[in-house]
Amino acid sequence: MRIDVGIAVTALAAVCLLAACGPHPRFANANSNSAETANARPQRSQTERDIESMRTADFEFVYVFRRKDGGVLDEADRRFLNEQKPPEINRVKLTDEGRAVIFGSNFQLPEPQMEALKERFAFEDLSRPRPEPPPAANTNTGNQAK
Repeated sequence: MRIDVGIAVTALAAVCLLAACGPHPRFANANSNSAETANARPQRSQTERDIESMRTADFEFVYVFRRKDGGVLDEADRRFLNEQKPPEINRVKLTDEGRAVIFGSNFQLPEPQMEALKERFAFEDLSRPRPEPPPAANTNTGNQAK
């Protein structure tokens, strides 16, 4: 069995050409880095993700409570939070490695409980902005017909 020299040379040339036909490494690396950079998003903390979860759940009121010293909430803190939490609070989430608790609700926290919690904890109100009530109708007393 004899191999034709012309076919062998042609096959060898085709293999060399196909092996050499690839992207230049500089362009290949540039494209992969730009794709990674374009897809990269800043990482959010667990607390930010939990707050966003409360907003996604469409809660009107979102409250965050932390110890005033920034420490981890201990058993007494959690007990106090549960005692002050009315049944209208729909969701409670312990976050930030136990340093914060988030309340989510469609009902405003009653004033006595709010004051008790504010006295003991650092408080952050992340509730939706409340729309201003429209002015009362027929308040133009100076423009009455005589």
